Amino acid sequence: MGEGNKEQGRDGIGSEFFKVTWGAMKDDMLDLFTRMFANNNVLEQQKRGVIVCIPKIARPYHPTDFQPITLLKAYYEILVRNTSGQIRPALE
Repeated sequence: MGEGNKEQGRDGIGSEFFKVTWGAMKDDMLDLFTRMFANNNVLEQQKRGVIVCIPKIARPYHPTDFQPITLLKAYYEILVRNTSGQIRPALE
C-alpha cells in the first residue's frame, strides 16, 4: 500500500486497505458490526490494542518525554469512529 498506510497493526492491515476495498467490504463490515451489537458479542481479542510510547522530544530520557497511544485493529477503529460520530450530536 502507499504512504497513507503508516498505522498498520500487527496484522499488517491499515486504514488504506479499507479505503481501497470499502466498496466491496462495506456490507460485510456492517453485518459484522450489527452482529456484534445485536448479540452483545465482542470478543476480547477484538477489543485489545497495543500500547506504544511515542517520543515527544528528539532525545527522550524520562518517561514523561513519551506520549502513550493505543493501536487498535483497523476494523475496531472504524466501528468506534462511526459510533462516536453518530452519538456526538446528542452529547453536544
